[in-house]
Amino acid sequence: MKKEELRMNNKDKQSVSDQIEGRNSVLELLESDRDINKIFIDSEVDISGNLIVKEIIETDSNESFTLEIPYKNKDAKEYKGNDIVQDDSIIYNAHDVQINKVGTLDKEYDINNLYKDKLDIKDYNDYTEKDTEEYKQITFNNSDKNIYYLEYLVLCTSVKHNDSAELYYSYFRNSNQNIKEIVIMTRLPYASELFDVYAHGKRNIEVSKDTKDPIVLTKINNLKKKESFSIRLLYDKDIFKIAINDSKKSNVNAIDLIRNIELSKQSKTNFLNIYKYLSIPIIIVLVII
Repeated sequence: MKKEELRMNNKDKQSVSDQIEGRNSVLELLESDRDINKIFIDSEVDISGNLIVKEIIETDSNESFTLEIPYKNKDAKEYKGNDIVQDDSIIYNAHDVQINKVGTLDKEYDINNLYKDKLDIKDYNDYTEKDTEEYKQITFNNSDKNIYYLEYLVLCTSVKHNDSAELYYSYFRNSNQNIKEIVIMTRLPYASELFDVYAHGKRNIEVSKDTKDPIVLTKINNLKKKESFSIRLLYDKDIFKIAINDSKKSNVNAIDLIRNIELSKQSKTNFLNIYKYLSIPIIIVLVII
């Protein structure tokens, strides 16, 4: 079936963002006992299966600190056949994180300008990058600013199955910081007839999806150290317009396999989140981990 492109125009994006309280971002931050005030992340799956991320981080100090962007599970296993869609499958490891822009913002920034590409981003070059087994680390050295802006690609995050495509991404994995407020927007570049959403995290997480546009909105209050949060999306495989690496092809029919895995998880939790951030919300069961 021919699909109509649903790339959100500025008006649509502002309508969604107007429903977000505060200015936020997503990444994992290391460093002593510092609390992160607000984090906002705007992320979109692109046509080659990468995750495009724009990020704003508000800290409570101008001291140096290190951010960790998760992209691999060092304990992932190499499964074959139908087991390839297990949670700890190596097929869900991304390939790398490509940092495209690092900057700072003034305290008076308007979050709606993120969607209109009108943020007044100041250059910031006093940082270093380092790769570990699981993260891309970015260390910000001492600065008189405490609001930071990042743009980056998480390369090859999505998986292509015989009957679907899938994003299974941990926005937080064993966070090393307490973070007071987080908002995550995850969306697809086009309409998708298949749009299953599964969320895994703690009880202070709210997740909703829209029935009109392929958007998922997550709000997290008081994420504690060592806590994690991940989202799993199933969507139409023909959203991939560019061939992806063979290592990201499962060669299995995954829809029923994944639905059964997630149903099994839901049967072990009695916590149901119902949210109304978007105009037409859908109930998402948050699996407690």
